[in-house]
Amino acid sequence: MKILEGLSAFSGIAMGPVHFKRKLQFSYLKKSEEGIEEEKRRGKEAFLKSIAKEEEFYQKALLEMQNEDAKIFSVHALMLSDEILQNSVFSLVQKGHTMEYAVKKAFSKQERLFRRMEDPYFRERAEDMQDILNLMLSILSGKEVATKEEPCVLLAEDLGPSDTIRFPKDNLLGFITEKGSLQSHTAILAASLGIPALVQCKGLRGIEDGEYCIIDGEKAVAYFSPTEEVLAHYREIMEKKKEERQELEKLRDEDCVSLDGKRMNLYGNMSSPVDVKKLLKSGAEGIGLYRTEFLFLEEGKLPSEEKQFQSYREILEEMKGREVIIRTCDLGADKVLSYHAGAKEENPALGLRGIRFCLTEKEMFCTQIRALLRASAFGKLSVMLPMISSLEEVRESKALFHKCRTELEKQGVPMAERIPLGVMIETPAAVFIAEDLAKELDFFSIGTNDLSQYLLAIDRQNAMVHSFYHKKHPAILRAIKEVVEKGKQAGISVGVCGEFAADPDFTAFFLHLGVDKLSMNGPAILPIKKKILSCDSSKELNRIP
Repeated sequence: MKILEGLSAFSGIAMGPVHFKRKLQFSYLKKSEEGIEEEKRRGKEAFLKSIAKEEEFYQKALLEMQNEDAKIFSVHALMLSDEILQNSVFSLVQKGHTMEYAVKKAFSKQERLFRRMEDPYFRERAEDMQDILNLMLSILSGKEVATKEEPCVLLAEDLGPSDTIRFPKDNLLGFITEKGSLQSHTAILAASLGIPALVQCKGLRGIEDGEYCIIDGEKAVAYFSPTEEVLAHYREIMEKKKEERQELEKLRDEDCVSLDGKRMNLYGNMSSPVDVKKLLKSGAEGIGLYRTEFLFLEEGKLPSEEKQFQSYREILEEMKGREVIIRTCDLGADKVLSYHAGAKEENPALGLRGIRFCLTEKEMFCTQIRALLRASAFGKLSVMLPMISSLEEVRESKALFHKCRTELEKQGVPMAERIPLGVMIETPAAVFIAEDLAKELDFFSIGTNDLSQYLLAIDRQNAMVHSFYHKKHPAILRAIKEVVEKGKQAGISVGVCGEFAADPDFTAFFLHLGVDKLSMNGPAILPIKKKILSCDSSKELNRIP
């Protein structure tokens, strides 16, 4: 038996035979033997096929994972469609080079540029460049990436998102790579798909195809050719997990009330209308966070009022009277519009993002507001403003809503008489003025991801400071407690929609404070429901600041 350690991208267990993905080898002849026009023809065809392939991956991903993560492939399609990138390739072809050489040269140059950029969004694009390069080369060469017809654990030096999504979901039991990181798109896809995965797992060489493997994502270890004793141990664990999933399904229609009589509403987070069915199947009572910014990112241009209206309407109708909280677009920081000619920011996380971006781009903001107002006639809509740090931002936003409503009323457009308005509490400033904000609003939703980062001044994605990040830091707990108390005093609803909502370590804390709703990704809903049903918050509190 061989035991290897790595970093866990998803904490689950996978068992099955190994399939080793070998790197495809490509020819990079510098000078074309076919002529310039023939190379151009091959190139145009390869670009079209690659774009079509990425769109195919995107549609497949939408059916298998969270929409936000599926967007990786729509971004790839946009990158391949970029005229500047294509022109740099064809300029090399014009000099007599082969398409393979030109693609390798131009794509690698762009990858190096991305890696040197300070903005984390653009540094991530370096990984994307490598993935679309491999796709282009495979199409040009006619070499298809091999997949297995039977379930397997995939091993590779490294994997791109395209490598992962090619595999039929039922056949990809898990994967292990020698390279990669927990922040890579492939690791994110593994978590979204619910596939146990290890990255940075050294020592894979020498392992043969067909060799039996066990991945333990919780311990971040992999066993190759395990002993009968180890096999029996993990088979028992897998059987228990199967039974647990079956028991969770029985809780779907249970009223979510703790042992000490505290009710909690469990909502879902989403990014696209296609997520609704998944969330309802997961037991979501409503939508606590619809991230509208992905409408703005997916097409490479501003979405029209009509497109936004149809998207919002579809969700509201699908939810059949359940509450849907739609967040106005939270652009900026790591979500940058390629088509927006904004100045480069030294520190985008503290720059023009969220409500600041919206109030700067009022025409764009009003287009979204009008779409929301029109959609309100088709369901139970609430609207939420992101990254609020002042009363003035709230009041200016309310004035724009009033202006847009007045215009639509004059046109005879049907709308809900009243739309609850709330804000994300995710800046320290919002915490300190929570009492004042509550007087202007109908609800708070605490965005724990950004709030914890801003409170501690720690980038959670930065591996160098990861050890300094503590979710239960007293400052974070006290901030949450303060916001809930101020909201309750004002008689408004308070929810949590960051990753803390899906963390069972915080469930008793939220119940004790009187949080009204928790919003999370679909797979987390039933496990949190189970925790609540068996929880006496007065007895389970471990740490209250």
